[in-house]
Amino acid sequence: MQWCYLILAGIFWGLASLVRSVPYPLTPFVGVFLFLVWPNKRKGLLAGLIFFLAAMVTLSPWIIRNYKVFGHFVAVDTMGGLNLYMGNYAHTPLHRAWAAVDNPPEIAWYRGHEKELAHLNEAEKQRWAIKEALVFIKEHPGLTALRTVIKATNFWQLERTIIAGMQKGFFPGLKNKVLETISALSIPLSYVLVAILGFCGLLEETIPCLEKKKCLSSGRCPMVWLFWLLILYFTAIHALVFGHSRYHLPLVPLLCLFSAYLVFSFKEIYSLRRNEFRKIFISVVSIFSIIWIYDVFIGSWDKIEAFCHQLF
Repeated sequence: MQWCYLILAGIFWGLASLVRSVPYPLTPFVGVFLFLVWPNKRKGLLAGLIFFLAAMVTLSPWIIRNYKVFGHFVAVDTMGGLNLYMGNYAHTPLHRAWAAVDNPPEIAWYRGHEKELAHLNEAEKQRWAIKEALVFIKEHPGLTALRTVIKATNFWQLERTIIAGMQKGFFPGLKNKVLETISALSIPLSYVLVAILGFCGLLEETIPCLEKKKCLSSGRCPMVWLFWLLILYFTAIHALVFGHSRYHLPLVPLLCLFSAYLVFSFKEIYSLRRNEFRKIFISVVSIFSIIWIYDVFIGSWDKIEAFCHQLF
């Protein structure tokens, strides 16, 4: 029965990659992870291969279609390379790097390359963009490092997509000062609670695995490490390209899970590991406070001013 679960996991992983291509590059690493956590390494190797092959078989019709259209291997889409370049070229904004898509023509990513790009299809443009981005990263390591840190904070910034949509009139039925004010307060506050409690709960599950030096295959540790793999991967890939609050949404259900675990187990956790929990809580709150203070007072101050002006 466990092999059926692995096949289903691979199929749904492939389907998730077709919805948004971010999970696709992580596929082989999940296979390696399964090999590492499996008690029997021979069966673990088989488990990793089954998952990987199920995901690739799910993607294969689309891969074949892409090869027929572009004449090149394209796993899911051709936007990854262009996004990488827009997030790593001379005129990428230092704050809110995703705004590079709105740069005026004179400083757009394609400026000066119009003739070269005119003869390329979408797959070839992606390969060109990846090459150009890697050249820029290599030539500007300091700027790239600074941008990467800022983009990582952008990834975990306060949740405000719906609020921005209300500002722009995307929800005419909610065009009400009271509703706007309630949304402006409740949505970010809910995210703050979920993020802080979620990471506290995750760390509460992680630290015992480290302290007791359990092997990866013991107890609940494999799931904890898998969640960390997903969180760190999503953060890293968007820190390299560009982060936005909407990109952390796939991770919110995981944080909700650990938030619920912490709330229902808080009495037991606090009575048994009071000092450890205090250190975890202070660390998590401190890190996110830095991220959100930057987000409000540096990265998005103009947006906050505009929203307050609209309200009052």
